[in-house]
Amino acid sequence: MARAAERPVDTGTEQLLCAVEDHVATVSFNRPDQRNALGDIVTPALREILLEADPDVRVIILTGVARLARRPTSRRATRPTQWPGNAIK
Repeated sequence: MARAAERPVDTGTEQLLCAVEDHVATVSFNRPDQRNALGDIVTPALREILLEADPDVRVIILTGVARLARRPTSRRATRPTQWPGNAIK
């Protein structure tokens, strides 16, 4: 059986991307600088996509677009948290 071609879905904003392939809709939050948080533009667009999903869609995958450039992280060891009963000596 041949796979269906990926079909992009217009969300009305670049901050939310959507495509459908083989009865699966993939919705991607495209706000990596805001850690893909919901906002005044994304929330209504997501609501619209979910409420008006194609009836042939059986699964909806929500994902986020990753940052391309990441800040270097500190490699220093951190002191473990002290919990009651687990005193660090």
